[in-house]
Amino acid sequence: MNLIYQYWDGEVRESCRAGVMAMQEYAERIGAEYIFEENPQFLKNHFGYNFGNYSPHYGAFKPIYDETFDRYDKILFADTDVFPVEGLETNIFDEFTGEIGICTEPEQPRIRTITGGRITHEQDERFAALCKNMFGTDLPRNSYGIDVFNTGMVLYSKEGRVKARETWLDPKRYVELVRQMGLDSFYTCDQPYLHAMMFVHDFEVQRMDNGWNSYIHYSRYKGVDGRELHDWRDDNTKFVHVQFAGADNLDAETHHRIVNLPQEKWNLPS
Repeated sequence: MNLIYQYWDGEVRESCRAGVMAMQEYAERIGAEYIFEENPQFLKNHFGYNFGNYSPHYGAFKPIYDETFDRYDKILFADTDVFPVEGLETNIFDEFTGEIGICTEPEQPRIRTITGGRITHEQDERFAALCKNMFGTDLPRNSYGIDVFNTGMVLYSKEGRVKARETWLDPKRYVELVRQMGLDSFYTCDQPYLHAMMFVHDFEVQRMDNGWNSYIHYSRYKGVDGRELHDWRDDNTKFVHVQFAGADNLDAETHHRIVNLPQEKWNLPS
């Protein structure tokens, strides 16, 4: 049996409910079980600690560390801002054969060379140095820098989950290492943690078709006022990751338009 798992720590907004409903309906269409947990506070309840604002993000790893999930063959974790396109029936589990399945953000390495703020090419290189110096691991690269993997949608086989539980560095120790390197706090969150662990411990990482995580986000560029909206949807899009600033405050109907319609039909509130 396969499972789709989602959770939310904190006040559950209408946008979160919309994402949950859309993903639950998708699970029913493909014959997968579905679990949504409200305020599981996994890091605190399982490991007994918190380490700051990014602590809730580690709830994404509950299906790894909680052995009750071992009854499932494959598990998809998805953020609640990941929406299947309307009527999607393609079964994501049929396309997954690795230990971990994840999508890259193919344009992010280039964008991070020209953006300012907290998540930049320079910070990525310091993160890569941490992985090299502490673990002896060279992260995979492209012509602009290290590859970027988005943890808004991640698949795990049962074998991969057991392997992770047995080998991954304790999250608290990982966060300590990031802080010692003076990296931005973003690099203490779930995404860099998974990025490091899956290559440090030599997982069979399957790069899923990017149509399974077509993300929409803003970028701010060095020396330029304002921001640019990036919309990476195309004819191959199956899941849409609505992660631009302010999206959490939008209702279900607006999210449906964003996921399924061209930008000129979004009718976003001013």
